Amino acid sequence: NKENVQTGQHLYVLVYSIVQNIWRTTMGPISAKTGLGRIRNAGILENADMGPNFRLMAGYTFVYTLEGTADYHDANGLKRTIVPGDLIIVFPNLPHNYNASPGSRWKQIYVMVESPMLTLWQKHGYIHPAHPIHHAEPIDFWFKKFLPLYKNDQSPKLKTSLVDLLQFQQILAQIL
Repeated sequence: NKENVQTGQHLYVLVYSIVQNIWRTTMGPISAKTGLGRIRNAGILENADMGPNFRLMAGYTFVYTLEGTADYHDANGLKRTIVPGDLIIVFPNLPHNYNASPGSRWKQIYVMVESPMLTLWQKHGYIHPAHPIHHAEPIDFWFKKFLPLYKNDQSPKLKTSLVDLLQFQQILAQIL
């Protein structure tokens, strides 16, 4: 349906709360809007440094650790060292932070998703903010599953976007 398709650049807003100042950062490009949701952005990062403060995400973000370790903590009180094979589910509006552990190199692939389906997953208990970290190995196997989502992020077409969204949900279901 052409009314549901939005292509081109779209801004994804990350809200950082530092003392009393609010900082906004934009990221793009984003895939086409399908009506069922979309993959907003995907990428591969090394040694991500989010700073010492909590941040908020407007949508769901999934961060799969490929190499190294990171330190994760959130407003629910969870503190954990992230290791290769860990998948962090960053829930909308849950203050959180993660950074490469001191002395470690940390490599991740991330996928930012906007979808009412994930709200249903959360409502029915398949994913929950109290349990944001899951583990999946072998790493090469899962990296190959996530990689097409990153590559297709550069082409905002409706058919590709819908297929990617459904493939992402299949990956998530297999990990959980």
